[in-house]
Amino acid sequence: MKTRQQKTEELQANARLLEKNKAFIFADFNKVDVSSIRNLKEELKKTNATFKVVKKRLLKISLEKHGINFNPIESDLQLGVIFIPGELTESAGVAYKFARDLIKAGKGFNFLGAYEKENNNFLDAEQFLVIAKLPSKDILLAQIIRGLSGSVRAFMYIVQELSKKGGAADASKKDEKDGDVKKSQTKENQEEIKQEASTQERKESTEDGPRLTEVKQEELKDK
Repeated sequence: MKTRQQKTEELQANARLLEKNKAFIFADFNKVDVSSIRNLKEELKKTNATFKVVKKRLLKISLEKHGINFNPIESDLQLGVIFIPGELTESAGVAYKFARDLIKAGKGFNFLGAYEKENNNFLDAEQFLVIAKLPSKDILLAQIIRGLSGSVRAFMYIVQELSKKGGAADASKKDEKDGDVKKSQTKENQEEIKQEASTQERKESTEDGPRLTEVKQEELKDK
């Protein structure tokens, strides 16, 4: 039986934990052995979270003072609280994995719910499990990066293929253009040759005219 002084100290300790932490997970650890609880605490330390066994009545007082809508007395089970200084998701996965392993070993660690102080949001056990089963933030970021990398690679491949096709089309157009230029040049050359030939003919015709006249005059004289 705790003394009044001890109860006061526990209330103050609970108040400090509720004050400095942002999220809380409430769980029943009735069938969990001491060594397993120790393992849970070690795993939670990696996310800066802590697990503490609390008296339900004293916790209820502390929760009411902080406006947290959860009544631990409604449960007849032993109550443990995971205090999380950051986001709920940072430690939810650790707690879920711990509970899952215990269930496989024939032991129990049942979640009663969770609370996010920043959003004033209480999650029942089912809602909490949905969040707890999600991959960690690091894993999600890695998956997103992999997805984006795959999309970028696919995009670059498409760009390269389009570039190849565009290059081939440009080359084809260039060949057609070069062919048209050659045809045009050939036609121009032919025109020039024709013009030169016509000019030459006219010149020769002009020069032959006087000579023919002279020849005719000579023929008349002979007659």
